[in-house]
Amino acid sequence: MSGYLWGHYRLSDENFEKFEFRTNLPAAALLGLISSTFSTLVSQFIAGRIGRDAAVDWMVVAAIPFRESVIITPSWGAIIGGILFHQWADFSWVIVFFVLLGRWTAQLRPRIILIIAVPWALFTSAMEWLFLVPLFPFWQPIFPLEQTYWIGFGVHLTSASMYPIFPALRDRLAGRQASPHRRFALVWNSLAAAGVLTLGIIAFLGGAITMANKAIKHAEDPRVVLLAHAISHSQSGEIDLMKGVKGTRAVRNAVRSMFHTMEDNSRISAHNGVDEPH
Repeated sequence: MSGYLWGHYRLSDENFEKFEFRTNLPAAALLGLISSTFSTLVSQFIAGRIGRDAAVDWMVVAAIPFRESVIITPSWGAIIGGILFHQWADFSWVIVFFVLLGRWTAQLRPRIILIIAVPWALFTSAMEWLFLVPLFPFWQPIFPLEQTYWIGFGVHLTSASMYPIFPALRDRLAGRQASPHRRFALVWNSLAAAGVLTLGIIAFLGGAITMANKAIKHAEDPRVVLLAHAISHSQSGEIDLMKGVKGTRAVRNAVRSMFHTMEDNSRISAHNGVDEPH
């Protein structure tokens, strides 16, 4: 007899596809809320550790759908708008991964999903940074010009790191009590919660300032190189924005700036690693 087994039930191919969609969609929606909230909290808490101002970054994100006026007149509304837009984007990528591509991804085991999460984060962050935001459909150059690519990749990777709990969520919502993925989800959620709590405590106690001051004293520290890279990239982007650069030219300049600043920072780091004569 052909078909698929789900618990004690055997489903035909057609019924299985319908059943899979009905179980995948709510599980993906719930995961979208979890992963977007997780990446929002991590981004908020870690911003100071990489020399970023979280409020400014959220307003830059808000400028994607609401245009530059939200940056001209900063407000809590602009910050909240940026957070919500970020969460909507994370939510949408989860739906694409587990619903639109669910035929190939929804039945994967958590560890396989975790491995795939890395190239998926690379793909989705590149799509936003190179195409979706600066070109179609938003036509907004401020995002790639103001924010270097690796920050977006880190945010997408943080969100995708929660994807492995999808099988447990799907089983739970489908009424499958004896899920083989339940233990993994409990451990993974505990680690994620502990990580967020730790980052929150460090941010609250001002550990970011202490770490930054220590890093500045050691120019060979890779964190200093990353910080200098982000600042240089942002400054180049501001110049392009004042010149009215948009579209494919904005993308080209952002990519060129990213690689140029990486080369410059490597030379600076190598130079500072050599003791200068007194």
